[in-house]
Amino acid sequence: MKKRQQNAISKAKIIQAAPNVVFNALTQPEKITEWFQDEANLDNRVGGKISLVTRKEIHPDWNLDRDYHMEGTILEFVPNKRLSTVGNLMIHLTFLKLS
Repeated sequence: MKKRQQNAISKAKIIQAAPNVVFNALTQPEKITEWFQDEANLDNRVGGKISLVTRKEIHPDWNLDRDYHMEGTILEFVPNKRLSTVGNLMIHLTFLKLS
């Protein structure tokens, strides 16, 4: 496994929702396209590919200069617990239950 970059930014976010709701919103293409990207393709397994696209023509008010593509490979996929990717789309999520 590659060593994480030393200059990475880390942020914690508390979301008042069940872990499965949040995990599904981040791993199911039909859910992702409801709130985040225009296109989403995921092979939800370790070694699987993830591809997200924002289309310029769908968002003329955003003044995008082109379509934006984000791609990565899934390093960790543990439903409702961990999701991690590497590529130009880097995600490192750990779901914790707060008491």
